[in-house]
Order: sequence, then structure tokens, then C-alpha cells
Amino acid sequence: MRGVTVLCAWVAIAMPARRVGAQDFAFNPALQWQGRAEMSATSGGTSVLVGGGVNLPAGYYVRLGIDGAAGQRVQDGAAGITWRTDLTARFLLDPFAEQRVGWYAGGGLSAVHDGASWRPWVTLLVGREGPTAGRWRSAVEGAIGGGVRLGVVVRRARVNGR
Repeated sequence: MRGVTVLCAWVAIAMPARRVGAQDFAFNPALQWQGRAEMSATSGGTSVLVGGGVNLPAGYYVRLGIDGAAGQRVQDGAAGITWRTDLTARFLLDPFAEQRVGWYAGGGLSAVHDGASWRPWVTLLVGREGPTAGRWRSAVEGAIGGGVRLGVVVRRARVNGR
């Protein structure tokens, strides 16, 4: 009896472990392209910006992104050009798209050029991503940091999550 137990133990150790399908989860596509249009209000004026960027998964629940945007700023009746770039991390409450819409919150760093100089800001954001429409998914996003921003984002849809 002891010989059978030892033989079974050796067979179990010698068998290579293999992954089962439930353990294999890949984000497709890994890079998620996005475009955005937004309006921001600061003590220095109001801006309307259009831009784009990319984000990628940093685990199941977190997406890291980089965006750039340019637009027009109006301050004291005078118009000028403004630029902004963001480095953000978003925490998704429904990363596998089990619900029709998905909420997220996050933060990061922003740099805003107001026509004279660059200014760094810490940014906090909250957003609501809608259902997939074709190959795209839209979101509405609000943020604070260097003013108040409200934007519309269109992201390339992933086939297996947000």
C-alpha cells in the first residue's frame, strides 16, 4: 500500500501543471486609443479643447493613460491658444463590462500651457462609460485640477472588458 501511495505522489509531482481557460485573460486590444472634447473653467478664463491619447491596462481594475489636447482659451475677452497634457490612472468599478454602463474614478498629473508658461496640477476625475456602439465606447468625465473640466471621451472598445 505504501508503494502505491509513493507512486501516486511521484506521478502527481511529475505531471506538468497547465493553465485552465478561466485563468487566461488577456486585454484585447492592450492599447486603447481615445479622443476627447472638453470645456474647462478656471479663474483665468474658459477653454475649449480637443485632443486624444492612449491608455493601457495595469491590472484588471486600473488603466494608465496619457492624453494631449489643444484649444482656445478666452480670458477677459481676449482669445488665445492653450495646451494640456495629462498622465492619469483610472480605477474601474466594472472592468469586465458586466453592466451596461461602468463608473470609474482616478487621478494624475496635468500640465497646462496658458499661452505664457506651463503650470503643473494634480487632477482628480470621475467618469461614466456607456455601452459599446460598434467598435467604440463613449464616456462623460468630470475633473478638477487647475479648474473644473467636463468632457466627452470616445474610446476604442475592448472585446472583453472596459
